[in-house]
Amino acid sequence: MTTLDHHHSTRTTGSIEPIDPPTTFGTLQVEGPVCVEIKRANEHSYTELLGALETQLVGQYLCDRRSNHGVLFLANQVRSRRWEPSPSESVSFAELVSRLQQRANEITQCSSGVHGLRVVGVESAEPPSGGKKKTAKKKTAKKKTAKKKTAKKKTAKKKPAKKKANSA
Repeated sequence: MTTLDHHHSTRTTGSIEPIDPPTTFGTLQVEGPVCVEIKRANEHSYTELLGALETQLVGQYLCDRRSNHGVLFLANQVRSRRWEPSPSESVSFAELVSRLQQRANEITQCSSGVHGLRVVGVESAEPPSGGKKKTAKKKTAKKKTAKKKTAKKKTAKKKPAKKKANSA
């Protein structure tokens, strides 16, 4: 794990494209700035996120001779979201991060100017149940209410129907 030197955290400007500039950090273990590209993964396709790694982070931000380390930070806010690396496959967020990290490793091995790339994923979505877990007290209360309703229905069925007296 790299320790950040908080005295050198900056936000740079002057990129070619009309995009947000990367956040860079000076560290104690890495010479030069470390560029960080942050994306909401659930708002982008697999192709767009791959482009953020290859074109934005490596192609633009790491072209500075002083920058040779980068981080692609992905946040997912939709747990059920899937990405399609090809028309025949669909991957989860964890698989997406893993595939992009594999690509980052390939870039690091092939490029003399890139010494380290990391893809970091954070899932910040609600659990699949849709929120808070039910407590044991709430479950017990619901069961008791259901039993009372069932008992009332049975009692209503057992009462004989009153016959109307014929008046002649």
